[in-house]
Amino acid sequence: MRLGCHCVLFRERIATETRAVLDGMASTGFEGVEMGARFFGTERKEFLQQALQKAGIELAALHVGVPTQQWVDDPDAAVAAVLEAARFIQDFPNKNLTMSGQPVEDAVSAARGMNRAALACRELGVTLGYHNHATEFSVNGGAMYKALHDHAPDMNFAFDLGWVQKGGYGLYQVLEENRGRVAYVHLRDFAGVDYLPAEETAVKEDYGPSAGTATPFYPDLGGGQTDFKKLLAYLSDYLPADGWAIVEYETGAQDFGRYKKAHDFLESQRS
Repeated sequence: MRLGCHCVLFRERIATETRAVLDGMASTGFEGVEMGARFFGTERKEFLQQALQKAGIELAALHVGVPTQQWVDDPDAAVAAVLEAARFIQDFPNKNLTMSGQPVEDAVSAARGMNRAALACRELGVTLGYHNHATEFSVNGGAMYKALHDHAPDMNFAFDLGWVQKGGYGLYQVLEENRGRVAYVHLRDFAGVDYLPAEETAVKEDYGPSAGTATPFYPDLGGGQTDFKKLLAYLSDYLPADGWAIVEYETGAQDFGRYKKAHDFLESQRS
């Protein structure tokens, strides 16, 4: 199992200050970074390869978002959008493509469309994994998660374990249900919904990143309820040797030191 971190904290800076951000990420001690196509794009492949090599850090995965309803209304266009990202990443050592979405009424049709994309990615040597938020588990009795589990068998899951907990599912339950389909996870600490102030208990399941503020139910690693010593021991056996565990901070200060502390904390928990 390898450890990495997510560039989403730095938003558009990964495109405008690529070298500086990658240098900062490399200084944290993490081996790799995940990046979002919505911020960096899928055009400057050689530039990114050179910047990563110079920084001494790997691209662990590229994240792509496709409106989930498009998988129902126009699956050909949705598959094409995913394949554009897959062609970008197929020349990198780690051929991981993570894709996120939202629940839709016709979850089964959406899942079947995503499975088409996973098979097409496989032909390029790229692995497509679904990156969840809370709503896949909390809306309509977890209908979106169940549809993906049952009707997209050729797609992996790139579980965000914090969002799994926020959605009301046990993270070990979900991992065991998908053994063999998971080689990439996101790590968050989870403070629990009881941690929310009373006026925020009705907070919507997902949220848009908010500059300068932390999410109360997702403190920085070590500040919540997650037993990382237990989790890392489990993941070290569960994930393949070249699998990744990625720390994702979406809100709060754009500070490389937060990721450095997360790296050191994780190392202390798996020693």
